[in-house]
Amino acid sequence: MLSAGPPDPFHPSPGATASRRAPSGRRGLYLRSRLRKALAAVAVGVAAWFGVGAAVGTGDRVEVLAARTDLAPGHVLAAGDLVTVRVDPGAAPAQGVSEPGELVGRAVTGAVGAGEMLTRRRVHPASAYASLGRGARAVHLPVGDPGSLDLVRAGDRIDVVSLDTGVVVGTDLLVLDVDAPSAAGGPLASGGGPARGLVVAAPPDGLRALVPAAARGGGDGVHIALRPGR
Repeated sequence: MLSAGPPDPFHPSPGATASRRAPSGRRGLYLRSRLRKALAAVAVGVAAWFGVGAAVGTGDRVEVLAARTDLAPGHVLAAGDLVTVRVDPGAAPAQGVSEPGELVGRAVTGAVGAGEMLTRRRVHPASAYASLGRGARAVHLPVGDPGSLDLVRAGDRIDVVSLDTGVVVGTDLLVLDVDAPSAAGGPLASGGGPARGLVVAAPPDGLRALVPAAARGGGDGVHIALRPGR
């Protein structure tokens, strides 16, 4: 029987080669598995970091209203003049406004630049007559019969009669406000006390008849007649 002899280092047998490669293959699979897990953990961490950063960035910001374009002094704000911007709390003005309803219909006190954040100090205080159209005027009329004022309230419709001539000088006028007895003002009545009155919305051309009638009433103002269907 021939002896196998010593192993040839330059020509290893197939079995020996396989035995040496097997540990190396298993080690490679293990290392690749660990690497994949590490990369996955890093990816999850990066995604979570960006997600938290985005949430903090949007959650900490506040919404305020700013001017969409340049506005001249006295400009009456409309919804189209406003745009909502998101800013850091430290950059928001102390009296910033987020609800358009607080600004629409009010006039700015001075020139406003495009993008400027609006505040309550940058607009005139809200008026009880802000809802009046440009075709109406608010006028105060002293009333000769104070008892008739107890029957009237804001929102009613009245006719106005001159005490001097007995002529109807205003029809279907909207009552905007009624003087309280303690806050009465205007001309002195015949009894020496101030004549109570009311504020009505009138067309501009109606003032030509209303104002003289109120002034010529011997200090007592005008008489009012409440219209039905109030």
